[in-house]
This record gives sequence, structure tokens and C-alpha cells, in this order.
Amino acid sequence: MNKNISTVIEITDYHIKLLQTQVLRGKTHLITCDIEPIDSHTEEHLLKLFKKVIFRHHIQTSNLTFILPRKLVILKQIRVPSVHEGEIDKMIGLQLVNQIPYPIQDVVFDYYILDKSEDGYTTVMIVVVHKDVIDRYLIFFRKLDIPLNKLTFSSLGIIQLYYFLRKSKDIDVKKSFLLISIDAGHSELCFFRDKKLYFSRSIG
Repeated sequence: MNKNISTVIEITDYHIKLLQTQVLRGKTHLITCDIEPIDSHTEEHLLKLFKKVIFRHHIQTSNLTFILPRKLVILKQIRVPSVHEGEIDKMIGLQLVNQIPYPIQDVVFDYYILDKSEDGYTTVMIVVVHKDVIDRYLIFFRKLDIPLNKLTFSSLGIIQLYYFLRKSKDIDVKKSFLLISIDAGHSELCFFRDKKLYFSRSIG
């Protein structure tokens, strides 16, 4: 049995995509890139395609990541009057109440810190996803009895490319930077500064 295989799956408007890498002798190698066109967005058809893609590849469920498209995710950049993470945790939910079009109990959110200023404020990037969006995709994994190890969104994958370009010294880390991911249905623009993602936008 092959070991050290990581699998990433994404469902977009037009395709189901599966990417696999394997670590061999300390180096990561791309071993699979599979793209299945989507002809219909009915639950039955998507589940059928999802099953087809899943079962024609060896998948280690301990290293399985599902990617949500950027258009299904809300990003908010806000400043909170504290630099202590315990206090920031409590403030985020209160700030979001007036920042998103859904009741706070209907969403899942997380955040990361962009900057802490000398005046006692912290700038954070908040990632918000409606629970219905997550449940719609998780049902595919449940019906196929496949445990999902990690859920993320497409901008974070682009961040990894940004880190790779930085490491290979192909970009000047002292400058602001824009990476564009072009897809069939929606392209994505990611803006970086000071080695961090400051904003991303999905464009049809």
C-alpha cells in the first residue's frame, strides 16, 4: 500500500478536481491530477460523479482535504481594540453580528491575525462560511462513509503558492503582491502584503 499520500478535492461550478501528492525520500511529488466535468448540479448527479472520482484513486482518509470555492466564503478584515488573543476571541463574534448577512448561529468562522499596532488595536482577517454550504458537501463524504480530515477554502491554496514563490525567491517579499487563479467559471484574486493574505475576491 502506498503511504504518505495527501489528497485534495474541490467541487467548482464546472468540475470536480482531485489532486494527490506523495512524499518520497523527503520530497513531495505530484502523482495524480484528475478533473471530472460536471454536466448537472443535481444532488444525485454530483454524488455519482463524486463517487466515481473518489473510488478510482487510492485515498488515505487521514490526509484528505476538501476545498471550498472562494465564492462560497465571506472574508472580513476588521480591527478590534485589543492585542490579547483571549480578548480577541470574544470580540470576533460580537463584531461579526453586524458584518455578515446571516445570524451568527448559522455560520462557522475562524480568523487569523494580520497586524498588532502600538495603539492597542489588532487587525484580523475573518473567514466565514454558512453551515448549509458546509453540510451540502459533507453529505457526500458521509454517504460514501469517508471521514474528512480537513476543510479549507481556495484562497489558502493560493497562499501556499505564494509561500513557495517566496522560498524560491521569485518574488520580492518587501512589496505588495497579487496572484490570480484563473478557472472556467470563477477566477480568484489574492492580495498579499508583509507575507500575509490581506484580501481575496472571486470574479465570475
